[in-house]
Amino acid sequence: MRCPMTFELLTGRQDMTSVQDRGALFDEVKIGRPATGALVDAGYTSLADLPDDLDLLLKLHGVGPSAVARLAAARARGNAQDGAGDTPSAVDAYIAGFPPEVAERLRKLRGIITQQFDGGEEKFRYGMPAVMMGTRYGLHYAGWKKHVALYPVPVFAEPLESAVAPYRSGKDSVTFRNNQDLPYDLVERICVAISEGR
Repeated sequence: MRCPMTFELLTGRQDMTSVQDRGALFDEVKIGRPATGALVDAGYTSLADLPDDLDLLLKLHGVGPSAVARLAAARARGNAQDGAGDTPSAVDAYIAGFPPEVAERLRKLRGIITQQFDGGEEKFRYGMPAVMMGTRYGLHYAGWKKHVALYPVPVFAEPLESAVAPYRSGKDSVTFRNNQDLPYDLVERICVAISEGR
């Protein structure tokens, strides 16, 4: 085995075999190796250690907007699961953890879903916001790096199913890419159909 110090002196490069790999997870949140390393190097060991304003972490080399969004979402999920705060504030925190353009899409989805599920209750389930009708049925929505999505979306009768089909990404998932216009009128039609079917 070669000596890392000698290798660096001879080659001018750091021997990466001697650098501890901290993995892509920080306190069970997948944020990537660079972001995890930056947080650990800055002395953070858990979500509870992080500052209230997570945007301050963007000053650390290796921590980008995606990592901050995932940390904010994990913090919101933890608050919702721990019963800290009411559910609407957990949903607010979840949405605020995304870049502004994605957050705006999520706010609009939230508005349409809550309006169409009149009398529905906002919940935070399975790590994402949902509007529930009763205890069993509802519609979940989530933000991702490249899209926003609705779950579960059943197969509809025609002609609605033909309109939804291009956005299906699985048996009961509908995704809308962030680099394309979101068809809010279609989301409204999906909500109406689900609401009437329950």
